Amino acid sequence: MKKLIAMLLAVGVVAALAPAASAADTIRITDPADGTTITTSYAAKIVATDDQRVMKVLARVDSASYRNAACTGLGTTSASCTFTNPGTASQGTHTLAAKARDSAGNVSKTSIGFNVGTSIGGGVNKVMYAAGDIACAPGNPGNDTCMDAQTNALIGDDADVIGLLGDLQYESASLSDFNASFHKTWGNHPGNVLNPSPGNHEYRNNTASGYYDYFQNAGQSARTDSVEVGARTEGWHAETVGDWKILNLNTGDTCGK
Repeated sequence: MKKLIAMLLAVGVVAALAPAASAADTIRITDPADGTTITTSYAAKIVATDDQRVMKVLARVDSASYRNAACTGLGTTSASCTFTNPGTASQGTHTLAAKARDSAGNVSKTSIGFNVGTSIGGGVNKVMYAAGDIACAPGNPGNDTCMDAQTNALIGDDADVIGLLGDLQYESASLSDFNASFHKTWGNHPGNVLNPSPGNHEYRNNTASGYYDYFQNAGQSARTDSVEVGARTEGWHAETVGDWKILNLNTGDTCGK
């Protein structure tokens, strides 16, 4: 009986000496962000901090076995690590989990969710909105067919490119009509986002001068595009977005080319 009591006391002493995990024991996945969409091969960034020495950091995707992350700072109170996924994660939703063990045996854990999918422009998603037949004549804003304000409201702040596919301003697309109607709705976006081409209504005066004056004239300096633009007689518009080359061509009969 005395031997049993002594053994229990010894266990109690050992348990009392084992330090409990503290709030200073943290592990964070800093990249990718929780909920982000990534390509199938990537390198996750992990940071572990501790009031003891960080001895090991491991990570895994879904239910795979934990693997050692490549770290700097192991044996100190802060370690920065990289975990390279070999690209085996299939398209869809996955979980990236990481854990760190300190010199006292405490384990800190964390996880994030991420999506694997195809992406545009070298791994960065791009968003394009496009429409034609847009703005009514200034004196005709109230009938049921004039929806340029409503359709413009559908364009989100995430727009990288706004394709304008002809007949942007009815009826004859003079510069004054552009400024009085189109400019107040679809034209109220940064010039380097707009990617226009003219339509037959822009050519009602044969030269589409109102269209070209609005989009290319030096007087429209606030709307000058930092992209390739064809000559006034050509009317094409080109823009590079990520790995995409977006060409908006002039299909008018009198455009010359």
